[in-house]
Amino acid sequence: MKIAFIISVAISTILLGFFLRMLLKRFKIGLYYIDKYEEAVQDALSEIAKSDPGYLPPVDYDNAMDLRGTPTHVCPCGSQVWLLKVTFVDYEISNYFLDMECLMCGSFATAPTPIDKANHEEI
Repeated sequence: MKIAFIISVAISTILLGFFLRMLLKRFKIGLYYIDKYEEAVQDALSEIAKSDPGYLPPVDYDNAMDLRGTPTHVCPCGSQVWLLKVTFVDYEISNYFLDMECLMCGSFATAPTPIDKANHEEI
């Protein structure tokens, strides 16, 4: 009786080791960290955005890109709203810098100009 129990435990241990080795070869297993504070901040920001339609979330520069070079109207993130530096004369925009920043993701891009429109229509 004792020998049968010992043999069954040994076989179970060998099979368990075999399956664990197969599992570890196929999958990455590890410990993952969930930042509860960051999760709570994101939940609070989404609640604010629901209650105030004019609310603009803070820009997350983690995924920002440098797209300067070719004039563009739409950011790859989908936003069409840009932050630009401008000067005013008599209540109208008189000059603007060509570097602009996406309001949503913080990516930099080149602002389009009337000359760019003329060059685009020639093509």
